[in-house]
Amino acid sequence: MNFVELNGIILNYKLINADSGKPVIVFSNSLGTDFRIWDDCVADLSADFAIYYMTNAVMAYPVLVPRPMPLMIMSATLLA
Repeated sequence: MNFVELNGIILNYKLINADSGKPVIVFSNSLGTDFRIWDDCVADLSADFAIYYMTNAVMAYPVLVPRPMPLMIMSATLLA
């Protein structure tokens, strides 16, 4: 598992087929779950897509992220 810091918030992420040149699908899990909830989907899709799992910043750090979450923060989380 990898980690990235974004505006003082440390988020975890995982990449599958990152350098494959395949289209990317993003999965973001919610509170009380982890990346395992996507295992069945990833097993079916990873032959044709690159997969990017990421922590949902609002769910991981609800006190630190404003609500509703501005699109700018959501985009920056994804791009980080």
